[in-house]
Order: sequence, then C-alpha cells, then structure tokens
Amino acid sequence: IIRLTAEGFCVAERVYEKHVYIRDFLLKAGVDKNTAEIEACDIEHVISDDSFEKIKKYIRMLNSHKWDTILFMAIFLFHVEKCLDIDI
Repeated sequence: IIRLTAEGFCVAERVYEKHVYIRDFLLKAGVDKNTAEIEACDIEHVISDDSFEKIKKYIRMLNSHKWDTILFMAIFLFHVEKCLDIDI
C-alpha cells in the first residue's frame, strides 16, 4: 500500500490531469489509442505547469465560438469588398 501526503496527492492529481488532457488531445488529433497513452505518459512528466496551462487556454480559445464569429466576419467583409468594389 502506498500512502501519499496531502502534497503528494496534489502532485499526483496534477500529473493525472495532464495525462488525461494530453491523451484526449492526441486522440482528437487522430493519434491511435495506444500511442496516445504512451506519449501522454511521457509528456505529462516533462511539461511545466505553466506550459500546460497555456496549451489548455489556447485550445479552449480554438474551441470557442469566437472563431465562428471571426470567420463569419472575415468572409462577410471579403464579400462586401468584392460586391461593392471597395477596399476595406
């Protein structure tokens, strides 16, 4: 039986969070399940908390609907520019 201190439990929880997030990201990117498990296991121990949080923030931004709005506006402005023969 292994018993963790409160601090050790927090560290283990953080490493596991990294593992699950990285594994799921790799799976969504098309990596096969076995490779995703192995590589997430490698990455979880070397990525800093700061880098991990920044990656999570970046992915959340990519998954947000902000990009839908930005893409819509870009397409809309492109068509307005072409239809009205103006420079925006």
